[in-house]
Amino acid sequence: MKVRSLWSAAGAGVLAAVSLGVIGAGTPASAAGPVAPAAVMAPAASTAASWEATQIPLEQSAGDVTLTPDGKKAYVPVNKGVRADGDGEAGVAVIDTATGKTVTTIANERGGFDDRAVMSPDGKSLYTASWDGVTVIDTATDTVRSYIPAPGAPNGGGMLTDIAVDAGGLLYILEDAQVMPGGRWVSVVDPATGSVISSYSDPRGGSVSAEARMAVSPDGNHVYINNAAGPLDYESFFSLDTTSRQWQVHSIGATAHRGSAAGSIALSPDGSRLYLWAASGAGTGLHEVETATMTPKLINSASTGALHISRDGKTLYAATADANGAGFMEVDTSSFSIRSTASAEIEFVRSLTASPEGGHVYAVNRAVEEFQITDFTRS
Repeated sequence: MKVRSLWSAAGAGVLAAVSLGVIGAGTPASAAGPVAPAAVMAPAASTAASWEATQIPLEQSAGDVTLTPDGKKAYVPVNKGVRADGDGEAGVAVIDTATGKTVTTIANERGGFDDRAVMSPDGKSLYTASWDGVTVIDTATDTVRSYIPAPGAPNGGGMLTDIAVDAGGLLYILEDAQVMPGGRWVSVVDPATGSVISSYSDPRGGSVSAEARMAVSPDGNHVYINNAAGPLDYESFFSLDTTSRQWQVHSIGATAHRGSAAGSIALSPDGSRLYLWAASGAGTGLHEVETATMTPKLINSASTGALHISRDGKTLYAATADANGAGFMEVDTSSFSIRSTASAEIEFVRSLTASPEGGHVYAVNRAVEEFQITDFTRS
């Protein structure tokens, strides 16, 4: 794998050694030596596009935002004071993107807050997840179709942390399954039946944090995980080869992102490039990993965690923040030049997505006293 980093540390940065270890079939490989960084690229002097921000109010808390393939509807899990006993109101807000209005809220009859959300490739199903399982929603009728318990939850020790889908529509569930051999646990599930097709535990053990994020290659042969927890994992992200069942740990010399920002990992549509967020004492960085090699490069930028990549892989949207508010930068993935930036008077961006044509960017964010979606419209 090749790692290229967008790094912010007083305008430049230093990339530490990158190492690769193979887990599951022997002793981890020895660490690679330091790799000289490429020339640091400066951001664009001026933005090429301007954006207008419109606020869409939500409930007290909000999770991932995702769109139907045609961009006509946005879905975001919302929460009205759900307590530990399950009482409260939670569900999924359905937003008409043409009007910016919430047209309905799909009730979560289980009572928990499903903060993770991912759309099936054909747009017919929405999957939302909380710590103990996945709710399947029919996007044609905006009703709950079924519920899939997390494989580790019935044993009393599983904690679902993220979900993803491959190009064929299979559902991947990442758990911190403490009662199972190996704390990191990935299950592949047929969403039509809820049955587990295969499962993979990390033989090294360890755990994943509640904010761990996962991406899956289109063919389902590779799974990537950012923000794993544990003393040895702070400077690492993980990959799983589902064919060989081998786990690998990749050290990037930075601390895997740990915080409230979602979407801190993104994979290009062809699976050739992985983008993940990490931080270190020297600065913070958005790393690019070419999945065929492992050669690090370094360019300059600033971001705060949440990521989204366009369907053609040509544009990466990365959350930003400063003293005046929060927003995103629009990055050309071929050159890593910054095409444009946008911000609004909000506290932070938790998750973001973009319309198919790139004319709208939707950011779930927190204002002073409430959550909302900011609809950034290109003008």
